[in-house]
Amino acid sequence: MKLFGYYKTFAGAAVILFLSIYPFKPETGQGFLDIPQLDKAIHFLLYCLFSLVLCIDLSDKTKKPRKFKIFTVFSVSFLLGVLLELIQHYFIPERSGSIYDVLANTTGCILGLFLFYKVPIFLKFHQRFESL
Repeated sequence: MKLFGYYKTFAGAAVILFLSIYPFKPETGQGFLDIPQLDKAIHFLLYCLFSLVLCIDLSDKTKKPRKFKIFTVFSVSFLLGVLLELIQHYFIPERSGSIYDVLANTTGCILGLFLFYKVPIFLKFHQRFESL
């Protein structure tokens, strides 16, 4: 398993990392919308997309069984979300970690997994390896 083949996954993780540690300050006009709990929806969407990209990368690059891929995607997404929330909480003064952000990340990951394995548009990515 060569890590260079997972550049899409690393790019997605880098975007999430940047957005997680950048000190957005809505009171200084850097906030783009004033919608309550919008950040939870953004967490949900980012981790849903991240898990989809990771599913596609794993399906293209490994012949491991489906359970291994699901476990890997869930574990990587969950750990990334928890670690970034802890980093925000303890090391970035302008940011704070939240259990609700972790829940949004986790449900986004679960939806991404569900979409990948249940929505027909993604079948081409994983069915070719399921028959091996």
